[in-house]
Amino acid sequence: MSVTDHRPDQRGEDGALPVCGASLRQDLGWLLMRASRGMSGVVELAMAQLSVDMRSALVLKAISTGAARTQLALAQVADIDKTTLVAVLDDLELRQLVRRVADPNDRRARIVELTDEGRRVVGWCRAAAGDLHHTILEALPPADREALLRSLPLLIDAIDRIAAQAETRAPE
Repeated sequence: MSVTDHRPDQRGEDGALPVCGASLRQDLGWLLMRASRGMSGVVELAMAQLSVDMRSALVLKAISTGAARTQLALAQVADIDKTTLVAVLDDLELRQLVRRVADPNDRRARIVELTDEGRRVVGWCRAAAGDLHHTILEALPPADREALLRSLPLLIDAIDRIAAQAETRAPE
């Protein structure tokens, strides 16, 4: 199976997936899932060329932004389970891409920092992802590209609000 969970024999001669029915092209859930799965697949291939998996690249990028200093904050920003994050950080630390140091304000917390090599890898990942994003977005007319990039964060916020509301109403 290919990275997007479709057999290669399902693709046309140009490598594209068959055009889906009109009903699926109007189904927001299917469109988002298909776009996410496809994007994840091509990014995963690009990161593999740098010997970095998707989770590691995401964690490295989150660390590099400075948005999350502690492991707990990093798990929240990267939207990764704490146990999974520890395993990713263990691997990144073993590869000398990050280091964990004690938080001077809370001895129980660990601050995650990039090493010099980690910063280099983040730069390579950003360059590879940027090239890929540019290539993908080039398929859209400029106005559509701008509308998509402007709308996706709004869509994510709406989905998060609905999910939060559903969680508060869910029976325990």
